[in-house]
Amino acid sequence: MVKSEREPRTAHGYYERGSRRHKEGALEGAVADYNRAIELDPECAPAHYNRGSARSDLGDLDGSVAETPNSHHPRPRPHPAHRRERT
Repeated sequence: MVKSEREPRTAHGYYERGSRRHKEGALEGAVADYNRAIELDPECAPAHYNRGSARSDLGDLDGSVAETPNSHHPRPRPHPAHRRERT
């Protein structure tokens, strides 16, 4: 029996599924998930970076190089768990 996978609801969910698919070699699916993650959060630098990597693995070197400027966010956003409250 194949485990049914629910559709992600957030940019992070699409990024995570894209990463899983990328590791499994399902590159077209990974790129599609990274695309959706970026649509939901255009500043998601890891999704840009991984999309470039998946495109490279698919042989799309132009698409991979095009991701380079987007894979570095000028002001990294800390994960909510690492944010401090200002007093």
